[in-house]
Amino acid sequence: MDSALWLIPVFAPVIVAAFVGGSILIRSIASRGGLAVLVRRYTTRLPCPDQVLTKQNAQIGSTSWKAHVTIGLGQRGLYLHAKPPLLRYPAIEIPWSHLRYERETSLNGSTGARITVVPPQVSMVLPVEVWKQAEPFLKR
Repeated sequence: MDSALWLIPVFAPVIVAAFVGGSILIRSIASRGGLAVLVRRYTTRLPCPDQVLTKQNAQIGSTSWKAHVTIGLGQRGLYLHAKPPLLRYPAIEIPWSHLRYERETSLNGSTGARITVVPPQVSMVLPVEVWKQAEPFLKR
């Protein structure tokens, strides 16, 4: 056999098995992170608030989302929608009364604000500029 076409039936099942196994692994890891905990409690179907920042960096739990988060600020609360490749998460909206500012910290080389969501006890880091824009909503 001079043609390499015989390799297709040999390697096709291996490629399919690797894809399926990788997908299952990614989903199982994603279902245990801080964002998954917040999704179970704060999922929303309401539209995004008027004040929106797209392609933001954030750290939710131990996972860092680089340029994959839409952040919205509104009367109801903090709107977050992570849009990573290969995964789909619903949008969440956390009431302002459930957010506690902890301290300034680093977020991918810039300044971030460490915030704890109570309940459940999940910490996240958002850009400090976002937190400063949220201050008028927190004082109400």
